[in-house]
Amino acid sequence: SQCSYPQRSGDFVRIRHSTDEMSFRQWRATPMAACLLQLGVKHEIVLPLPPAGTLDRRLLLYRHDGAAFCEDDVLLLSLLRPHIVVLHERAVTRTVVPGEDPLTPRQRELMQLVAVGYSNGQIARRLQLSEGTVRKHLENTYARLEVTNRTAAIARAFSVA
Repeated sequence: SQCSYPQRSGDFVRIRHSTDEMSFRQWRATPMAACLLQLGVKHEIVLPLPPAGTLDRRLLLYRHDGAAFCEDDVLLLSLLRPHIVVLHERAVTRTVVPGEDPLTPRQRELMQLVAVGYSNGQIARRLQLSEGTVRKHLENTYARLEVTNRTAAIARAFSVA
């Protein structure tokens, strides 16, 4: 199948259309395509990432409507791929260096207000931000601290610093 191409070929660089090795009719008959078609997906393209040992990684891009992915799309993804690989590697290997604050100054400021007990609305008013911006800052902070809620974020933020 299209998804197994990188393992079969050892080519973890080339951007591939779902129909590079088979006709659209043949692709449509595959179990994966049948599932995608049920979800309304009409076109697929695969951006492989470097494997991590036996773990194969890839970015699958889908289109529900419109034209199939064209060669311009392939070229654009080929140009973006090295940057996507670097961002992915950073995300996978992100570790906190001892003594280094994992939070930005803005995230640290928000966590101090959260620790005092301020609501998102109160933080927004105090910092002259929208509540949506505060929510997004907190989501990013939770991700950086690898937690899922305010209490865990406070504990992690102030035990690390």
